[in-house]
This record gives sequence, C-alpha cells and structure tokens, in this order.
Amino acid sequence: MNNDGEPLMIKRPVWGLIFGLALLASLLIGSGGVYAQTPPSLPEEYTWQVYGLSIHYPSNWTVVEQENLISFHPADRDVSDGQGPELVLFVVLDADALDTLISTYAGQINGTTSDVVADTLEGRATRSFTYNQTDPATQGAVLLIEFENQTVLGLAYIVRSSEAKTFLPLLEAMHGSVSFGTVSDTGVGSGISLGGQARNMQTYQDAAYQYTLSYPRTWVLEPGETQGEITLHPQDVDISAGNGPEFVILVLSDPSITGLDQALDVLLEGQPGEFSERLAGTLDGAETRFVTYSNPDRDPSQNGAVYMIQHSEGVILVAGYRAITDVFSQYEPTFESIRQSIHLLSAPAFTSETISETVSSVRLDQPFEWEAAGLTLYFPGDWTVEAEDADGAMTLFAQPESLDALAPIQMVQASAMPWAEGLDLRELAESTIGSASTIGAVEEVTVAGYEGLAYDFVDGEGDDALHFQGLMLVVEDQNLMVLILFGTPESDWKEFRPLVNAIIASIERNDGGVSSRLFPIRADAYWIGATPTPVLQGGSTYTWEDYGITVQLPSDWQAVPGNGQEYDLALVSPA
Repeated sequence: MNNDGEPLMIKRPVWGLIFGLALLASLLIGSGGVYAQTPPSLPEEYTWQVYGLSIHYPSNWTVVEQENLISFHPADRDVSDGQGPELVLFVVLDADALDTLISTYAGQINGTTSDVVADTLEGRATRSFTYNQTDPATQGAVLLIEFENQTVLGLAYIVRSSEAKTFLPLLEAMHGSVSFGTVSDTGVGSGISLGGQARNMQTYQDAAYQYTLSYPRTWVLEPGETQGEITLHPQDVDISAGNGPEFVILVLSDPSITGLDQALDVLLEGQPGEFSERLAGTLDGAETRFVTYSNPDRDPSQNGAVYMIQHSEGVILVAGYRAITDVFSQYEPTFESIRQSIHLLSAPAFTSETISETVSSVRLDQPFEWEAAGLTLYFPGDWTVEAEDADGAMTLFAQPESLDALAPIQMVQASAMPWAEGLDLRELAESTIGSASTIGAVEEVTVAGYEGLAYDFVDGEGDDALHFQGLMLVVEDQNLMVLILFGTPESDWKEFRPLVNAIIASIERNDGGVSSRLFPIRADAYWIGATPTPVLQGGSTYTWEDYGITVQLPSDWQAVPGNGQEYDLALVSPA
C-alpha cells in the first residue's frame, strides 16, 4: 500500500502496454493522428436492366453476363477456381422465405459466418452475412434482397484470405454501392449513382484478428499501421485536430497483459476528465469492459467511451469513440450502433491456447464406452458416469462424484436419437438454444471422424446464469444424431472450459476407427508427403515442446514434423 491507502500495483506502470495504450489515450487528450487512405475508386457503373439494380466497379475489372448471373472480376485474373477475387449478382426464382434462404446459404459455408443482419435496401427487405472459410482459405459476404413475386436478388463476393488486404476494400465498396433505379414497362432500369443511400450500413471483416463490424456507408474506414487497427469517421469531417467524431479499434498485444482491468488501470491513470464505473460483460464468449468519459475542462470539451475485448491470451481489442460535447449526442447513436455490431468470428473456446492448456493440465483416467451411441468418452477418475437405454431414450449423464457445497456445479449430459437424411443440423442446434443468449458462433467441427457443430450459449441472467457448450454430431454408421451438453454457472465457465475441450478431444469410436485423441487434425495422410523425415520412431514418449504436449507412440508409429501450413505435427501409423 502507498501513503494514500491505494494498492501499489495500480500505480506501477506496465511498460509492455505503454506504446499501445498511448495510442488509445490520444482519444482522451485529443492528440491522436490517423493514417490516411484513398477510398477505393469505382468509376464504372453497371445496371442489371431487368431488375433495375445498379452497382459500381473498378475500371480495370471486367463484367461477364450469363443467364441469371453477372460476374465482376479483375480483367487479368482467371477466377474459374471459384476463389476470387470475384463479385457476382444472381437471381433466385420461386424463392423460399428470405430467412430460410439466407440460412441455407450460411449452412453451406465451410467455416465460420457472422450473425445474419436483417436490414432494408430502399424499402426492400434484405438479409446478409460475412464468412471466413478454412478450406480453401477464403473470405466473403452474401446479401439477399427481396424483390417481388417470390423473386430474390443476390450479391456474393469471395477472395482468398492471402489477397484480402488488396481486394477486400474494393469488394466491400462495390457491395455498398448497390442501388435500385426504376423498372419501366419494358424492364429497363434507370440506374442510380452512388449519391443514393443504397444501404445504411456496410460491413468490415478483419482478416488478422477475425472480428467484424458494421458502419455507415457515409463514413470512411482508414486502416492503421498495425494489422487489425482501423479508424472510422464521417466522410465530410476533418478529424486531424483530434476532436472527432471518430471510432477507432486498436490492438494491445503483449505477454505482460494480465487482464482487462489492469489495462484499464494503466490507460485511465492520470487522465483528465470524469469516468463512469466500468461495466463487465461478454461478447461471443470473450470478457469485455466498457467505460464512458467526459472531459469538460478540455477546449473544446469532449465526451467518449472505451470498450475492451479480451480477444485471446495476451491480446486485447480496444474500441474507442469520441466527439466534442456540442455534437456528441448527435453521433452517440451511431457510435453505439458500431460498437454493438462488433462480433468475434472465432469462438474463444476453440483456440490453440485452450487446446494446449487442455492437454497439459487435464487428466482423463476413466474411459466410458457408450454402447448405444457407438462412442467412447474419457472422464476424470473422480467422476460418476451413467447411461440409460430405455423406452427408446439413449442418454448419458456425468458429474463429479463429490458434490461439495462450495464446489462449482459441473455436468455433462448427452442424448442419442435417430437421424434421418434431410434434417438440418444447424436448425436443430439453434432449437436447443431456444431463447437463450448465444455467445459463440455455431462452428463446423469434426470429432472422431464424424462431422458436426459446436456452439456456446448462456441460459438465465445474473447469478442464475448457466453457461453451456453444445456438441452435435451425426454418427452416420449408427444412423444417430448425438447431442452433448457441457454446463456450469457462467462465473465458473473459464475454469471448466479446459476440461470440456479435453473430453471432446477424447471422443473415439467403439469400432476402433479414427480417434480424435490422436488426430485433432485431418485423418487422411496424403498431405504429409512422399518421404517424411520422422523426428521420433515409435516405442517411446514424444514431447511437442512448443505446446507442452506429450504422447506415447506405439512401437510401429512415427512423429513427423510439418511446415506450419498444411499441418504442424503428424502421428503416422504404418502403411
């Protein structure tokens, strides 16, 4: 303690944070700078005359017209492999309801998707989402527009993740330039230039840190010098004086960061103005803190806010906004709309840090063969596991043997039920969530060779809130769908999560098939190469030092290092 009775840890600076926090602190004192970027140039205009739909595109791109589909891509690029860079307009005739159709497209994405955004385009209902695919590594977006007579117009774009920095701003600008003219009796549209507000908001997706947000079409997005950092502000406002109005996202990445509260302590210490109490929350499974401030003594006086998101271990995303007091109320709704649109595209529960923590610190000594589902799961030795197969109900329940009154509640509950072709797994997953608040994206996973979905949600509020992680698998050879729910109070989820991931990683087939305990990566071995060089022959213990993972290799197996792209490490069985 110091002489004022305050903890010394709050007064002691964390030097690893100083540089990054200084950038954010400029929001509070008004001395920040921005990194200018010329908005994408879209001088050409194309009008799809049958529907009166207009779009702007770069002069060095070409337009290819096909029946019910229009393709835009760079004139010197072959996009026949379907990985872009390309934007297409298309039409769906006799279409399903808009929500059903957008869910169908989202379900076909081999990767993660953002939440579906319901909006309007010049009075017509729209649905849209962004996506990030892993195989092949591509990014893009899909927009559906309700036209008339069960006709839906669509826009979709795609680009390789490796080229996203070059082409994504262009594709997003084209996406935002869409507008309607009028359709005459002959089916010819007049076309409208960019001056018309085609959509109120447009979407930005960050490739480096996997977050997405929406911002007004009338605002400019300027990237910072560091990946993941951006500045947003109205097109017609000069923010060089440090008065705003502006919305920024900064990245604090340093091993010395021990949490959001410590980062806020360092940021706010010594800053002028008045600050609200910090509000704790969650965003897609990640912890958050939110603080508003006012600085009436500054000339001109200024208001603003700081929003911190614990992106991953040692990495914090910081959103901040500000404007001078006289106009702050005018911009605050827009600021809050942008802040509340932020989403993380990768659920924190499935990061490599979590997997490393799981393998190195959790012991699963108790295998349990769930005969009804054809699966074996591994649990801690001090857990009780029960299964029932009566009256057609195939269930499993597991929990710690000793339920001390002071110990957190932890449970695993599973059900197996008949599976029929044509069922929509994503719809079934969403039905298990019900009215609960989803905090993690529904992600495609493969466990023990079976494809499925994983997702997080919270049921209840305050002290009564329970955090669940669901795993839904299609066990095709058994004609079953298996649902496994892991649950604990929301306040205890961080401690329970490593055990959850370990149990999921332990699942294997009873028939001796692929085990996800040994193969968290793809099971087929064609990508290893013709002449792999083993780092260890079987019959002894191998430790993967980078992650603290230790495995015991059978006598005729090998451990083979990868190149860090297709794979990092393979455990290879004999041919």
